[in-house]
Amino acid sequence: MSQDKLIPTRGDGITAAKEMPGDVAAKTFKVRVNLFRMNWTASIHQYGYELPETWIHSERKLLEMGWADLKQNLSHFVVLLPGRIFSPTKVDKFPMKVSDASGGQVDVCHVTEISVQKIQDGLMGPASVVGQHLADQLAGQRRIQRVGKRFYKNDCQQVEGQHRVISGYSVKLAKLGSAGPLLQLDVLHKPANTNKSIVEVLRGSMEGTDVFQALPEIRAEWLRLCVSATVVTNYNSRVYRIKQVHFDMNPSQTFQYHVRGGGAQEYTYADYLFQYYQKTVTFKQQPILEAYPEKATEKVFLLPEFCCPVGVTDEMRKEKTALSEVLKQIKASPMERHNEIVRHGEEMEKQLPETLNAWGCHLGQPIETLEVEAKQLEPLQVCFSTKQMSAIEEGSFGKSIRGVQRPVMIDQWLLFYPETDEKVVDTWLKSLRDVAQVAFGCKLNQPTKVCYRDPFGELQSKIVEHKTPSIQLMMLLISGKYERNVYTSFKLLACEHYPCISQVVRSETLGKGKTIPKQVIQQIHAKFGGALWQIVQEPEDDLFLEFKRRPFMILGIDVYRTFEGARWLGICASLDKVFSQYYSMAAELEKGPVQKCWTSLSVELQRLFRDALSAFTDCNDGILPETIVVYRASVNQKEWPLVDAVEVQALLQVLNAAAKLREGYVPKVVMLGIARKANMRIFKSDEGNIRNPHPGTVVDDPAVCPGPTPEFYMISQAIGKGSAVPTHYSVLLNKAEMPLQMIENLTNRLCLMYYNVPSGVRVPAPVLYATKIACFCGNVIKKPPRPRLQRTLFFL
Repeated sequence: MSQDKLIPTRGDGITAAKEMPGDVAAKTFKVRVNLFRMNWTASIHQYGYELPETWIHSERKLLEMGWADLKQNLSHFVVLLPGRIFSPTKVDKFPMKVSDASGGQVDVCHVTEISVQKIQDGLMGPASVVGQHLADQLAGQRRIQRVGKRFYKNDCQQVEGQHRVISGYSVKLAKLGSAGPLLQLDVLHKPANTNKSIVEVLRGSMEGTDVFQALPEIRAEWLRLCVSATVVTNYNSRVYRIKQVHFDMNPSQTFQYHVRGGGAQEYTYADYLFQYYQKTVTFKQQPILEAYPEKATEKVFLLPEFCCPVGVTDEMRKEKTALSEVLKQIKASPMERHNEIVRHGEEMEKQLPETLNAWGCHLGQPIETLEVEAKQLEPLQVCFSTKQMSAIEEGSFGKSIRGVQRPVMIDQWLLFYPETDEKVVDTWLKSLRDVAQVAFGCKLNQPTKVCYRDPFGELQSKIVEHKTPSIQLMMLLISGKYERNVYTSFKLLACEHYPCISQVVRSETLGKGKTIPKQVIQQIHAKFGGALWQIVQEPEDDLFLEFKRRPFMILGIDVYRTFEGARWLGICASLDKVFSQYYSMAAELEKGPVQKCWTSLSVELQRLFRDALSAFTDCNDGILPETIVVYRASVNQKEWPLVDAVEVQALLQVLNAAAKLREGYVPKVVMLGIARKANMRIFKSDEGNIRNPHPGTVVDDPAVCPGPTPEFYMISQAIGKGSAVPTHYSVLLNKAEMPLQMIENLTNRLCLMYYNVPSGVRVPAPVLYATKIACFCGNVIKKPPRPRLQRTLFFL
């Protein structure tokens, strides 16, 4: 670790690219974001009340009793439990009846006034709940149906054949900053094939199988397809998000249907659909889907036969013409998206509900998106095996691949292929070996070829027969229609029985030029841990050079939840200075109450991090990292206290234990949280033309990044069609006192080091690897990998 074995130094013949992409020099510039100012012309008044101790646990119910008094005295108000009420109306004091018994009342007293100036300066404090309430009111004026935080129209626009596009939008109050209350608005378009139900999709993917059998593998496929999926019903075009699949329910079971005006009537699910929508149930044994309701007091159940998946499916990808038309609709250009966002804002302003007028709130004129300051990070270059570095253009460098940093040598490997590929397998194999040698400089010997007829029983027996401890790689050619059924068993054998790297290739891709062989070799190379490329800056940044002089580790952490509900922790830790070698591992967390899950997370994280430190010392002559930069994926602001109390403390416990064993060892931790979802959109305006910013664009303007910790939005990925989605980072801990500029530069570099694709990705490579291994172990092999695979990226 103390030497840069792969980093080129000055004077060794390496030269910078002569030309760099235009308009990407380090500079600041203005961009627009999908935020609108919420202008206030009236103060907000805060009220409080005190309840006897015996009433505190019934506060919500007591407020319902006093609702009429609140309405009479305040007219418009928002309640924030415990004990706070906000209103645009000022009343010094009034009684609120909270019980039918005599004397059952409390006094509601005026506490303070939040002035217009404080509101506009973003100093609303707890009164920000009013802003979110008004954002919901604005959305409610135009919504058809609410699903989570999104609003959908219940009409589908036909685009090609059987495909439809469902449109909607999301509205919320952005985090308060120096720009004051801001309304965040985004539009969305999702494709759906309303003529292909979930049942038909399952029957297509599990050809020849009765999908209603009570077998574990079939139920797992139901859960994979349905849980957390968004669906649209084909009888009234309503959109739902699926919560659970109830295998113990079927269409013949009954429920109570409550009619308007009172009363209830009992229906079976099948009878209800026939009575109200003239739909006849075909599959009597299908399970029932439970969807998330709009109101917490409701329950929503659906029949899979009449629900169609929303989103780009595998079937849709096969229909090239239809997919092209669908993508035109859902991948709106930056100009189209920005104009549609502004149009929605203008329509909201015209349809202001009475509530907003009462609060003295409006979007202002003219309706325009907020302008903030952005910066372009210094341009980076990519270095392969040759000494000529190449420019990274628009976040991509796939056309520049010429060799690799450290080629892998594969001497013994197995190729399993179906009898139907007998005529083409030799030609394809020659192409594969040529690409490996010419494009990557890799040695790929002739494999032991094994032909099979039956992709199920016979294939497994042949794998067991030919697999030996010396085998480095197993490759499987298989028809796409069998891939889903065979993939899991093949991967399990490859990871458990004499563990080795494995690769699955669809037979349909054979003979499609050199693009597929090149992608296959690149992925195999990455799985073996071979360094494909490194990212450099010319001249190198002084802060980054200083950072690399001391031993460091980049640690990616993610927790993945499987479709069956199991949670898996995945980590990936860098072992060298150029982010090319990794230790990866996953562990299943204990099931049960939330507290038990967090305790399990602490224990497993300590164990995996301890093993990662051990792997680091093995690779670096016993040296321990002095700085550990941690990227924690899928964490929102409300989860920060738990991350600090559980995960940060778990890491520190391991480091403190290491410090006791090594005198003078004082490690420093930097931890960044990556938001699970970011609704922010960033647009660059050039003389009226709205376009995507270049990869490497960062926004950390206080207007949209108010804290309480340092934070920033970054566009690091290569952008093809549609509008760029930035990733939101928050610095949760910074014991190393790294400057924010340094953290941003490091993050940008790591987003270019994901060896699976020669382009930038949305999150740093170690984080994506951590997510991948947790997903692979949780969904495919359902157990931690063997030690032999821990220093590879076998899960790609």
